[in-house]
Amino acid sequence: MILSSLQINLNVIVASSAALFVGIGLALQNVFSDIASGIFILFEGTIEVGDMVVVNSLSLEGKVIEIRLRTSIIETLDSVSVIVPNSKFTTTNVVNWSFNDKETRFRLNVGVAYGSNTQLVRKVLRESAAAHNKVLKNPAPKVRFIDFGESSLDFELLLWLNMNTIQEYEDILSDLRFKIDAEFRRYDITIPFPQRDIHIITQPDVPHKADQEEEEKENVK
Repeated sequence: MILSSLQINLNVIVASSAALFVGIGLALQNVFSDIASGIFILFEGTIEVGDMVVVNSLSLEGKVIEIRLRTSIIETLDSVSVIVPNSKFTTTNVVNWSFNDKETRFRLNVGVAYGSNTQLVRKVLRESAAAHNKVLKNPAPKVRFIDFGESSLDFELLLWLNMNTIQEYEDILSDLRFKIDAEFRRYDITIPFPQRDIHIITQPDVPHKADQEEEEKENVK
């Protein structure tokens, strides 16, 4: 009533405030989404502090060290702390290796040359995995002959790690590769590299047009 008595146009103020609040609402949309996601995470318990997770949309892998209302902190395998909006956990695919609190299976692929003793290859792969003190003995490591490749016989070594050592899986797989390479050298098992046969087709020399004209002139003379 006071603004009207002062002959101030209220329509301009209402329109301006509406546009302002719409802009603020759009700007805060992601913030409210992150907060709502944080509430769901805290109450559902699908992700907890200490879990090893992989956020596929961010190509991020690491350990959850803190869950806040709007963001969470993940420590990568390189010991780098990454602040992640909570909406990334509820709107994208997330692998939680610690969710079921059981052992996790990993794969290590290797190819050997055609003509290799496949039974010996299986024996070497099994023994190499079983010799590592952080690879579980139960379930025992398993070897699969998965394919006849273009340049190699392809095998797959399956091994299990418990949750206490899962953060070291890259180092464990590296140790196994060193061990397998040494054992292959010991038993003279060859790891091939891709080979290609190149066939070079030679064509008879075709006389140049200028040479043909010169030869015709010589013949006329």
